[in-house]
Amino acid sequence: MSDSLHLKKVTLYKNSLAFFEHTNSLDDVKAEKLSSKDKCNSYALDVPMETKDLIVDTLSVTANDGRHCTVNFDSCDTGKNDEDALHERESMGSKVYDFDIGSGRGMGDFLASCVGSRFRIKVEKKGGDFSSGVDLDTIEGLILTVEHKDVVIENSNQVASNVWSVVHMLDTNTCTMRKVNLEDIVDIEILDQYIQEQLMKKLSQTMKRRMPKKKATGRTRISITASDSSSSFIGNNEICVSYVDKAASWECTYRMEIPKEETDAVLLEPSEAAMSIESEPTVKLHLLGNVHNPTDRDWKEIELTLVA
Repeated sequence: MSDSLHLKKVTLYKNSLAFFEHTNSLDDVKAEKLSSKDKCNSYALDVPMETKDLIVDTLSVTANDGRHCTVNFDSCDTGKNDEDALHERESMGSKVYDFDIGSGRGMGDFLASCVGSRFRIKVEKKGGDFSSGVDLDTIEGLILTVEHKDVVIENSNQVASNVWSVVHMLDTNTCTMRKVNLEDIVDIEILDQYIQEQLMKKLSQTMKRRMPKKKATGRTRISITASDSSSSFIGNNEICVSYVDKAASWECTYRMEIPKEETDAVLLEPSEAAMSIESEPTVKLHLLGNVHNPTDRDWKEIELTLVA
């Protein structure tokens, strides 16, 4: 489980850039009974994917007690979990066997797409009771070809063309070809291990394509791991993560307060001059900074620095 990093300080510049500093405490994980994984502190930093390159180029990670820190730059959207990201990478990087399956497809379409694969098919013997499993004929071999024919639709004069009807199996031991009517098939077993694996992947991809897609957040996660400390540092152990990112430039604004009296003096307040002539009418000039927070992080109770 990764801890989030707390925003501590933001330095805004006039060139639409900002310097962000995050901190978090480092736990004392020196216990010898802990595994190497448990001896590490993990932190998560979610950053915009649009400016990830800038953040990575300027990223600095330090621990004040001298322990080593490693950084893992992930490329998936934070709205997706590890399983979603893995499925996305598999869909983009690997291809699966092109089975002819799905809505509106039948057994003949599937078998026709598996020509050359080894199957074991059980068919009903003519006049037998296949419910008991005794009067079944077992045929094992390679799918050679699948035929279709025109069939008259029952209780009508219409003809359905190109209906799958017969599959031809090749017995590799005797080089004998067996003809099997599709309507007589009771059970089909896939013997080819590759076809089995590819069929599972194909069905999994087909199902996940129909699942509701999670809304993309437009942010990616940078994982930071701090190893167990071997130093004798005394004090608050902290990790500091800083980087430069795009931000809205701050604007300098002024407010002038002019008294009703005609005797004027222009000065910046507070100053020693203002305190020495409190009784005299003065023009007060206030210097203000207009700051806009374009991020989704709250800038509450942080140190803010404005640089011209």
